[in-house]
Amino acid sequence: MYVHNCFITVPFDPAVASQFIAYWNDTLQFQSTLDYLKQPPSGYQQPAVDLIGGLDEIQTTIDSGGFANEYQFEAALANVLDSANDAHVSLIGGVLSSFTFGSAYGLTSLSIDGLELPKVYLTDDLFLNQTKDPDESWQPSAINEINGTNVVECPSRFAALNSSNTLEPHACWNILMKNPVQDILGSLSLWSGAATFFPGNTFTYAFENCSVLDDTLLAAYYKPGDTGPLETGGDF
Repeated sequence: MYVHNCFITVPFDPAVASQFIAYWNDTLQFQSTLDYLKQPPSGYQQPAVDLIGGLDEIQTTIDSGGFANEYQFEAALANVLDSANDAHVSLIGGVLSSFTFGSAYGLTSLSIDGLELPKVYLTDDLFLNQTKDPDESWQPSAINEINGTNVVECPSRFAALNSSNTLEPHACWNILMKNPVQDILGSLSLWSGAATFFPGNTFTYAFENCSVLDDTLLAAYYKPGDTGPLETGGDF
């Protein structure tokens, strides 16, 4: 994908990155949940995380020359901060703030008759089923696998990586899905364009009726505005 190829050409400055990690180390001292996140109480539904330890690991990687570009550094830092699952702890700015990623197709989890357990469908297929074209008898087929992985497991991993503000896994799942409110607000679901991290170039959907759909992922320009001339990763 062109956007990702651009990202990995943005040069990395170890000195500036070290200053930024020091800033985050100072800032996180005001986070009152550090100890709880490191050793969460019984019933906490997200993985334990040592935020300060995560920053230390990033600094070690900086010192060892482990980051090849700015995108790798920012992605590593955002991943640590997002693991707090706290809307007050997030990285906004830099390379990651410019574009988001996602599928050209929305997902909907739905019980066809209201009685069976929900299955995951392409939202467009469900809309098509409500029209008279091409065939009133046509029924949408549920998705069986995405990229060769179970249809629940693959989106769940995607949501766990990209949804930074949810304390419960089922909330992560919900924000993956397309809903009418997004159409009114003009916003994107997590799956169909609002993901922070580049998931790869394609999704391959395998359906219960044995059909297959290859989907080239899209990038959304998150903050359009005047950037001036951009010709190299350094300009960006």
